[in-house]
Amino acid sequence: MPVRFASYSSKTAVGAFTASVAGLGLGLVVFLQQQPQLQAFALLDSPAQTAAQRQELLQNPA
Repeated sequence: MPVRFASYSSKTAVGAFTASVAGLGLGLVVFLQQQPQLQAFALLDSPAQTAAQRQELLQNPA
């Protein structure tokens, strides 16, 4: 009887660990997948008027 309990609890622990690792991996992917479209559209809202301003945007896009 104790063998079945040990087997059940280890399966539960393995399942919980697997779910935790999968959840952490998914969370990291969502967090690290920051797309650049928002920054690109913000730069397009106010286009550079002079060559110097365009060069400044190329040098320092943020």
